[in-house]
Amino acid sequence: MSQQPGKSIDLTSPLIVGIVTDSESLDAVTSSAESASFCDLLEIRLDAFPNFDTSSLKALNDNDLPKLFTARDPIEKGMNSLSVEHREQLLRLALPFANLIDVELRNFEQMKELIEDARRSGVSVVGSFHDFDRFPEDTVRTCFANTRSADVVKIAVHLDTENELDVLEDAFRNRQFSTPAAFMGMGPLGQESRLRALRLGSVLNYGFLGAPNAPGQWSARELREHLDKMERP
Repeated sequence: MSQQPGKSIDLTSPLIVGIVTDSESLDAVTSSAESASFCDLLEIRLDAFPNFDTSSLKALNDNDLPKLFTARDPIEKGMNSLSVEHREQLLRLALPFANLIDVELRNFEQMKELIEDARRSGVSVVGSFHDFDRFPEDTVRTCFANTRSADVVKIAVHLDTENELDVLEDAFRNRQFSTPAAFMGMGPLGQESRLRALRLGSVLNYGFLGAPNAPGQWSARELREHLDKMERP
């Protein structure tokens, strides 16, 4: 799947997202197009690379996979405690190289101008919510009731019980919008939740390329293998 920056991505079926959060995986995807050939797109976690510059971004062009850029809010476990100004600066720097950017739903108003500029550039916006510590049922249902004008809605929450996973799945199934959406769990039921998400058509399915960056993740390669098995007749 080859895609030029600033071009929209087909979000009608599940995609495998390879997460780049460390120097080793970054070096691999910049030096070899084959290093993540089992992925549909790459997520570059800019909060893991707070000194990223234009030359670093240009090096990513050696890998022609579509790219999602994220500068995660420290409130939602972003790395390096970056300020909102620093995170917005990194995302603006990445816009010419991006197919999508991720902005937390809590930051949509603060980053309104960035979001508008992204859309004018043909870059889609993922509106996300993460809670690594608990399952906030009311917030989950609220997020699946209103897109806040996101092009994709992504919800990732901690899961301890089968009931919590059932509630998360139910909220996804009965979401009140046609916008593409993704869900996943972290913690004890993280891996099971991600397989259920694949089966239900969750559009963004994140797997690690180097080392896991959230409890309950599969590797991107393993997710591809699971998805391929599900799609066989």
